[in-house]
Amino acid sequence: MILRIGIPKEIKAGENRVAMTPQGVEALRRAGASVDVQAGAGEQSGFPDGEYLEAGGRVVPSAAMAWDADLVVKVKEPVPGEFPFLSEKTVLFTYLHLAAMPALTDALLERRVTGIAYETVSAEGRLPLLKPMSEVAGILSVQAGARALEKSCGGRGVLLSGAGGVPPSRVVVIGAGTAGKSAARIAAGVGADVTILDVGGTVETSRPTTHASPYFIEEGVVHYCVANMPAAVPRTSTAALVSATLPYVLALVREGAIGALRKDPALRAGLNTFRGKVTCEGVAKATGKEYTPPETLLYDRQT
Repeated sequence: MILRIGIPKEIKAGENRVAMTPQGVEALRRAGASVDVQAGAGEQSGFPDGEYLEAGGRVVPSAAMAWDADLVVKVKEPVPGEFPFLSEKTVLFTYLHLAAMPALTDALLERRVTGIAYETVSAEGRLPLLKPMSEVAGILSVQAGARALEKSCGGRGVLLSGAGGVPPSRVVVIGAGTAGKSAARIAAGVGADVTILDVGGTVETSRPTTHASPYFIEEGVVHYCVANMPAAVPRTSTAALVSATLPYVLALVREGAIGALRKDPALRAGLNTFRGKVTCEGVAKATGKEYTPPETLLYDRQT
């Protein structure tokens, strides 16, 4: 049986990435899958429809056709306009972030979706599908911060690196994870005076912003709090994301969803919802829902 994979166009505001590159589609076709890519899905990342056709994919005209698949691969979580496409047959592989999205959690449970979240796929304590986007966000944070220092953005009108005998700006990075280390590396590379604090990771005055309106000033401080920073550089971000996700998608193709989840504990850690149950302990705690260990469902005789 040929597994059908759907790649819908991302419709969340400000999202320019796509879940699969033409090279990824070619690899999936070689593995025996059929791939339906919604028309225009890759345009904002610099991948025209023709490249997907050349890779052996099929370009479909509507979101409904892309969602009508055995496995749907996305970048961002479904938004309400996409909820009607969800069903019991849907295996969804994407960033979900359900702890902060109770309405989406309820939709996935009500429609009995097999929801596998990039951000909770875990291998030996690492988060391999979160790391590439964290790295991109860390690098971009320095670019955004340098821009925020400019007068037109409400900043003090200083250059991050300093120049002509003027000392460099001081940069404080809060949190020394992947994003923080990337930010510190880039800031130091342009000559800033960098300090890292490996506590906290956010500030009380922060609130989400968008690429369309990224900056705001609170208590005299310019804030940049774009929730999906990597979408600002979609071609690089898409390539980095697909490099990390493709091995798991190939496993789902070769083993089937149940087989791959049984075989790979890293992928199984990414299973957030299954058969109307919450199968991620962190999501259950955050949403106040009952937690069901995935193994009790995956190894059920009826599975």
